[in-house]
Formats: sequence, C-alpha cells, structure tokens
Amino acid sequence: MCRNILAPILVSALFLFSCDKTSKEYKGTKDSVLIVPNADSAVNALQISPPFENINVDYQKFTIDPKQGATLVNSSGTKLSIPANAFVKKDGTPLDEDVEIQYREFRELDELMVSGIPMTYIHGGHKANFITAGMFELKGQTVTGSEIEIANDKTIDVDMASATASNADGVDFYYLNQTTTQWEMLATSSRRRIIKETKTKEDAAKQPVEVKTNDIAVSKADKGAYKFELDLDYSKVIELRDYKDIIWQYVPTEGYDNPETYENFHQEKWTNAKVVSFDQNKKLYLVELGSKAKKFKALVTPVVGEKTYRKALEKAMANTKSFRDRVKEVDTYNGQKAMVSMQIASVSQFGIYNHDILYKSDQQFVTNLKLKLPKSQKMEFTRVFLVMKDAKGIIEYSENGYDKLSQFTFNPKDHNGLIVVFPHNKVSVVYNKDFKNLNFSQKTTEVDLSSETNVKNFETLRNIIQNI
Repeated sequence: MCRNILAPILVSALFLFSCDKTSKEYKGTKDSVLIVPNADSAVNALQISPPFENINVDYQKFTIDPKQGATLVNSSGTKLSIPANAFVKKDGTPLDEDVEIQYREFRELDELMVSGIPMTYIHGGHKANFITAGMFELKGQTVTGSEIEIANDKTIDVDMASATASNADGVDFYYLNQTTTQWEMLATSSRRRIIKETKTKEDAAKQPVEVKTNDIAVSKADKGAYKFELDLDYSKVIELRDYKDIIWQYVPTEGYDNPETYENFHQEKWTNAKVVSFDQNKKLYLVELGSKAKKFKALVTPVVGEKTYRKALEKAMANTKSFRDRVKEVDTYNGQKAMVSMQIASVSQFGIYNHDILYKSDQQFVTNLKLKLPKSQKMEFTRVFLVMKDAKGIIEYSENGYDKLSQFTFNPKDHNGLIVVFPHNKVSVVYNKDFKNLNFSQKTTEVDLSSETNVKNFETLRNIIQNI
C-alpha cells in the first residue's frame, strides 16, 4: 500500500466532540517501523553461532487457541498479551488448529554466552557492544508443525520483567534481522519502570503494572497504511494537545472516500478542514476536506512515531494508581533491595529482540592478545569471550571476527576474565586474579592457556562465570 504523506494543508480547523457514532467494521494494519543502520561490510561476519554443543537456553512452550487469544506468563514473570486471531498461515489465511508459542529469555552472562547471538551493533560504520537489560526470542508454529506469522493487523505485547537495577534509563529496543545479521533499532529511550523492591526478584515479578492502550489518544503508525498530515491547531483538543507530530492514518471504511484512489488528492488545493470525533473508543475521527471544486470525507485515526508512542505509554503507566502505589512501596521498603522493572514492547513479527544499552567505559586499554593454546587445540577453531562482571557484558573476540584479538580492548577498572572455548565443549579460563597479573603491553600481551576443562552442562558454565 502507498505510504505517501500529504504536505501540511493550511486550513482553518473545526473540531467537534459529539456523542460517539457507531462505526462500520474496518481493518487496520501493523507497523514494524525500523531505523535500519548503515551496513558495514564486516557485519556479514556476524551470525548466530552457539559456542557449545547441546547447551543452550530452553524455550518455554505454550499451546493456545489462536481464535481466542491468550495472556501468557512465563517463569520469570514476563507477560505476553496475544489478541484473538493474532496468527495466520504463511499465505495469510486464517488458522484452523491450535498454535504452539515458544518463548525464551536471555538475562545472565551465561545465557548470553551459550546463545551465540551476536551482541555487536553497527551504525553508520561504527561498532558498539550491547549491555542487555533483557533479550528475548519469540517463535510460533501450529501444533502440527506448520509455519505461521503474526497477522498484519495484530501485535503481541511483551512486558518483560527485568532485574537489572543499574542503567535504568536510556535503554533502547532492537530487533535482530537474521537475513542481514544486523541489529535494527526499533525504538530509543525505552525507560524501565520499577514496580517493586523485594528480597527476591521472583516475588516482585509477580506484580506487573497494567496499562490499557485505549487510555492513550493516539496509536502507533501502521506499516504500509496510507497517511497524511494536516496543519491544524490541536492546542484546544484535550486528548491531542500533548502531541506535536500527529499524522492522520486512513482507515478503509465502506461508504467513505479513499485518498489512495481519490483523483488528485495531493494536488488539490484544500482550503478548509473539519475533524469530528467519530468513535473515541476506537480512536476514530471523521475528516472532511473542501476546496472550490471538491469535497473529501474519510475516517482516520491519529498516529505518531514509535518514540512518541512509547513516551505516551509511559506517561499513562505513571498515572495509574497501581504504578503510583508500587513506587510508594519502593520508597518505603527497607529490606534487601532487588529492583524489578518492566520493559514494555509490542512486536509484529517473530524473532529475537533486545532491550539494550550501548557499552561505554571511562577507560580503555588496547593490546594485541596472543594466546598460547593447549597442544590439542588450533586457533582457527577457538573463540574468546571477555567477561565483564561489573558492566554485566560479554564481548567475543577472534582472529578474523569483527572484534579482533589484535585489537583486544578492556576496561582495567572492571572485573574482567576470559573464557576461551574450543571444540567439543572444552574451555580454558583466565580468572580475574590471573587476568590482573597478565603482563599487559600496548603492543602484545601473551596469555598461557595450557590447562583446559570440560563444560558438561549449563551449571558448569554458570559456576565458572560466577567464580571469575
């Protein structure tokens, strides 16, 4: 569908807020607006490549009736809100059988490491590493194994419980395009809301904050939908006056004009406009444009970009009694503190998503890291992971990857360690006390990896990282 934007029309606007009328059935469209970074040629080296055999984060599986929809809560307290008829077959036709939803999360350093998901972000030719505030993967299929997609007019809300208390602000939201192996930014400044402080994150995660999107006067702009802009004064319209970047999205409705097929819609010199509240529950307005020769009438809905919408959603959540009550609980709780927050996201396709902060450090030391491997191992099959426990991040280095051993970079103030992974789940570990004793040089730093151990399971790796 066309996505042309009508140039602002200089008209005198009349807003009428009458009793809601009954609207006819209509079908909207979805949006997955992506700010796609410029690709660097080295990005192609990035891929999902788990470093261990048969060790990975398991999916939690749910079976639902797609016609009914469902609200799913996983073991960590994350809530997935799935509307009715949210899924279709690959050809877009409705489903006639139950659906299996597969969901998993990556929060801890060991989970990030075993996933093999690249944590490198390329933008404008510049590279940065992620410090995650919560990454998740969402998949789906029919119970008989057939592929499905999220319907064009549906989204799934993922309210992800996050236990990372530091870096609470400035968390951005990304989607991993597995075709290009690039992270694509979906939204910026995704702020987390603290919902409770308790002795354990499990207790706090049981108390999510409910926010109804109907309480917000605008919606997110739909991908592919026809939109146009009017140069109107919204200052006297209570529900719209806080939004400076409103665009009107056409809602296909029988009996009304269609701007996509209306002759010379963009070229016509419209001299006046009237916008009437049509159905406030559905955020529908009737817009009427007029010129000397023509009249235009259609149903529209006010939409904004992802960033503005998320701010509106946060404001609505902050104004809810449930949120204010929980903030009060945070302020008055005197026990051991374990902040828990909710990262709010709406997704329109299956895949891997990440709430992230770009890693920054006040100090950096760069060296050419030379590894002295055990006699049984070869460098071309070796993967090196820098574990930064204070920053809560992992960076993978290799001879030919994007992060090269010849430019090994770390913050000396952090609690650093190395995990060097060989084939068949063999590893060599440089613990923090040994890391600090390395003879670091700006030219070359040698690391002796004469000893190795076997990572038998997830628990073995978790213990290694904890002891680093």
